[in-house]
Order: sequence, then C-alpha cells, then structure tokens
Amino acid sequence: GVTHAFVGKVLNDRGGGDSEMLFRGIQWALSNNAGVISMSLGFDFPGFVDHLVNQRGYPVNLATSIALREYLATARAFDALMQFAKAQIPFDGGTVVVAAAGNESQPNLPIGASLPAVAEDVVAVGAVAKQGTQLISAPFSNVYPQVVAPGVNVVSARSG
Repeated sequence: GVTHAFVGKVLNDRGGGDSEMLFRGIQWALSNNAGVISMSLGFDFPGFVDHLVNQRGYPVNLATSIALREYLATARAFDALMQFAKAQIPFDGGTVVVAAAGNESQPNLPIGASLPAVAEDVVAVGAVAKQGTQLISAPFSNVYPQVVAPGVNVVSARSG
C-alpha cells in the first residue's frame, strides 16, 4: 500500500552530523505528512566521551559531564519534537517514528538503547542474528529495544 517514499539524507558522507541536521530532517518529513519516519542512526554517548578524552585531552570526569549535558539537551529536544508530531495526529493521522537502538554494544558489554530511540513515542529497534536455529541479540546491538529485527548479514542498498 505504500505509494510514496521520501528519502532524506541528514548525515554527511562519512556518516557524521549533529542533532540540528537530524531535527531538520524530521521536521521536513513531518511537513510532508510522512506516515513513517525510520532512522538508522544514533547518539554515540561512549564514543563522544572517548572523543573528548582522546582527541581533545579532557579528563574523563569532565568529558563524561559534557557528554551527559549534551545527551540530556538532545533528549529534551527530541521529546519536544515528538510531542509536536503527536499533536499532528488529529490533522493528518500521525507519524510512526522508528529508530535503531544503537550499535555501541560489544560482546559481554551491552549498552542501553540511545537517542533518538529512547525519546518519547519513538519505537526502538534492536538487531538480532542467527546462531544455529535461534535468534540472539546481535553483539553490537544496544539493548532494551521495544522490537527486534534481523540486523546481521542483511542485504542493503547504497549509492554506487
């Protein structure tokens, strides 16, 4: 039943960007009455702390404090944006917003779902992998998603 697909690029060619780029993309999708917004990206909190410590030379406590402040500000902005999306339901039927739980986990070192997946009214999706005849959480997938789907050895498309 899908009749239209809107594809928006919110990250640079290296896969990086900032929250404002993402907020603008979501606002664009909402203004075009998108029924579903799906995002496979996230706020890498451990990576941001590591960057501040190893690239900028900040002490661990300061880097963690800065990263936490940024994370909380971003979470509040996402929550406000999701409240705006929810307020549109009477006018256009609403938009389902889906986001990856994150890819920062490591084997035996699970990390909880991250932004934007943990924002209000966003459906968090984790990745599973086949192990024999069973599905297990993919070793990179952040934990505590609301739903899971295959995320290992999935054929995808990209430019070129």
